[in-house]
Amino acid sequence: MLFDTLVLIQPNENETFREFKPGYGVGAVGHIMGLDVCPYAAFMVVVYRTSDAKRIDWRWGYSSLNNPFDFDSRGPCTDFEKLPVPWKDSLAAYTDEDLTTVEAAVKERIRTGMARALDGLDLE
Repeated sequence: MLFDTLVLIQPNENETFREFKPGYGVGAVGHIMGLDVCPYAAFMVVVYRTSDAKRIDWRWGYSSLNNPFDFDSRGPCTDFEKLPVPWKDSLAAYTDEDLTTVEAAVKERIRTGMARALDGLDLE
C-alpha cells in the first residue's frame, strides 16, 4: 500500500509567541491588565507530498496573528480560555484533582487546535 500524502504534527515555536515553548502545557500571556494563565498547545500540522517530499500546506494548531492589528490573538493560548484552577506558586501546591483538571484542559486545547489546523489545510 502506497501513500501519496504525509501529515505531520510537529511541536513548534512561533517567533511571535516565544513565551510558549514547543509542545503543550500551561502558560501565560501578559497584557496591560495583568497576566492571563491558560492551557496551551504550540504545534503545527504540515502536509507533504510523498512522491517528492514537497510541503503542500501547513497550519498552526492555534489562531495566529493574521495582520499587524490583530491585537486579540494570543497564539497558543487562544480563545481566551482561563486555567480552570487558581494559579499557585509551586507544582506541589496543586492537588491531584487540580492536576487532573489541568490535564483535561490541556488535552482539550490540543483537540481544538488539531481541528482548527486540519480544517484549514488544503490537501489537494
